[in-house]
Amino acid sequence: MGYSTIIYITGSIMLFGIMSLNINSVIGDQLTQSVSYYEDVQVRNMCNSVTEMLASSISSNTGYRAKTYSKLSIFDGSVYYRVVDTVIAADSLVKIEVIGYFGETPRVTTAYFSVQPGEVDLPDFMKSAATSSGKLSLSGNSKIIDAGDPTLNTDIYVKDVELSNNSVIEGFVNYSSSFTGKTSSVKPNSNPSGLPTTNKISDIPDVPDFKAEDFKSKATVKYASNLTIKNSSIALGTKSKPVIVYVEGNLYIQANAKINGYGVFIVKGNVEMSGNATFGSNDPDKSSIGFYAEGNISTSGNATYYGQMFAKGNMEMSGNSSIIGNVAARGNINMSGNNQISYRRAATSLTEEIWDASSGGGGGAASQRAAQRLYYE
Repeated sequence: MGYSTIIYITGSIMLFGIMSLNINSVIGDQLTQSVSYYEDVQVRNMCNSVTEMLASSISSNTGYRAKTYSKLSIFDGSVYYRVVDTVIAADSLVKIEVIGYFGETPRVTTAYFSVQPGEVDLPDFMKSAATSSGKLSLSGNSKIIDAGDPTLNTDIYVKDVELSNNSVIEGFVNYSSSFTGKTSSVKPNSNPSGLPTTNKISDIPDVPDFKAEDFKSKATVKYASNLTIKNSSIALGTKSKPVIVYVEGNLYIQANAKINGYGVFIVKGNVEMSGNATFGSNDPDKSSIGFYAEGNISTSGNATYYGQMFAKGNMEMSGNSSIIGNVAARGNINMSGNNQISYRRAATSLTEEIWDASSGGGGGAASQRAAQRLYYE
């Protein structure tokens, strides 16, 4: 082999090696860029999703805050967030700060909201399908589902949750202390961002104390002792002018009872519902009757009850009973058998005379709303 041939072969090998190094370098750079781009897109989606979730929380409850950073695992990444009051140029605002990490890529998003006077609002504990300062227990085939609107989540806010057997909740479960049961039982109707369906949160809406006598003067109809509605009818008011009924003792709603129109029952004792009762207007959007008891509320039998319900004590559902509306209890909410709550939004016309902003309920004419002012990525 000639000297020139050896030089040619050696040069070719060196050139091939250099080209291979360059190709590998380009491929490596492209791979690094692809990974970086993917991580950037993921962490951006994470931060935006959590920001939207927190914005929704502020919109539904202008008093919502998370003063210390909380961690949330989402989309195989981690997000830390807080919601605090701040002042910018003498303007009082609510600040949402979200810090996301996906792989090696961090991201920060910040949003600012102003709290402004709004229209009449529901008290915070009446804004979801079920709210309790105690435990929510579902067993048997008990369900908390929508009342015909498959886009509506039946969210709950409680201290403790216990799900067993074939129970189902078609919304997000928010709890402040403990969760027991299968997360597969929690199936929100709408969750496009893939958020966790069960969430441990530091603050749940406060279910206030309640003294029926405080509202006796507002009643248009008063009963000095127990009231039993059986094989008879009671006519209430209209949507624009609901009637307030005060009951000094217990309220018993039994077989063939009929309650028509719009109104509120303020009950000093317990509310017991059984038999085949019919009451309330089948309003497709909101409840037409409110039952607010200083004691307990219980339902049994095979009846369907329309209304928004509040118990200072416990809420007990058994048998095949069904509530179309929402429930709130300062005590526990216990559901057993084949009963269900079909969530229908509460009506402000049934709460504004009872709970306003000054009572700690968060509703009434002095309510507020949140409006987004600034957003940074």
